[in-house]
Amino acid sequence: METAVQTICKLKMEGWKRTVLEFSESNDWMSAIEFSKTFINDHPENVDGYINIIYLLHHILTEEDYDDHAQEEMMKLLPLYFQHSLAKFINNADYCFFVGKLLWASEWFLGINEGFNKYDQTLAYKLEKLAVQLEPKNELFLWSVMVT
Repeated sequence: METAVQTICKLKMEGWKRTVLEFSESNDWMSAIEFSKTFINDHPENVDGYINIIYLLHHILTEEDYDDHAQEEMMKLLPLYFQHSLAKFINNADYCFFVGKLLWASEWFLGINEGFNKYDQTLAYKLEKLAVQLEPKNELFLWSVMVT
């Protein structure tokens, strides 16, 4: 049986997604980043926290306008969170799928340059394929590897 403290902790963990969403919807990107960093520091084994901050930083760098200083900071953070999380979550199918997809879009933001590699030799493809190996019945993962 779950204790009251465990229930509150569970609700609090899910509430972080709502908080990040609220910051994002109001275009308060810096608060969303800072909140996400704090969440990861408090919950270093939470794969969703890492996926979220990687997506958030990637979105801001590719879709939003910021002054040069803020953009430079984000460009430092993205590969940092990517490198730290890759080793930690390499056996998590969702992580592999998400990061694999993101790498196709702009690998250079994550500190990777594989522009001359054959597609099936890229980290993006290898991660997507690993996601399928980890969850072979996941139709989205299967489709993704087939169309790559």
